[in-house]
Amino acid sequence: MTLRYGHNNEPASIAGAQADWFAEAVGKHSGGDIAVEVFPSSQLGKLQELAEAVSLGTIAFSHNTAGGIGSLYEPFAALDTPYLYRDVDHLMKVMDVDSPVMQELNQGLIEAANVRVIYAHYFGRRWPPKTSPI
Repeated sequence: MTLRYGHNNEPASIAGAQADWFAEAVGKHSGGDIAVEVFPSSQLGKLQELAEAVSLGTIAFSHNTAGGIGSLYEPFAALDTPYLYRDVDHLMKVMDVDSPVMQELNQGLIEAANVRVIYAHYFGRRWPPKTSPI
């Protein structure tokens, strides 16, 4: 069985490497019975399109943002609120699929779109920049 995994990141990025790691792990843990074919760089669509493709079953996996998933189940989008988290540890505690927040959101996502989040991955921060513009 071959499952498709679409994402919008470059293959050499941290997110691209994470997708490849996931595909490799599925193959290993399934004894080679399940292969995951990764389609990077928005080959299968942009974030909202990828979320919809998972919901429709045209692809099996995608990594996405909470805002992108919010297109399937609006309460998820709240997790993308700027400055919502104290630090990375706080973020990862909230995003852990076993946390009360994620269990509730996942249940709503399953009911609304037949999709679930299976794990969270921290891709890094955007702010502050490494160098000051001034």
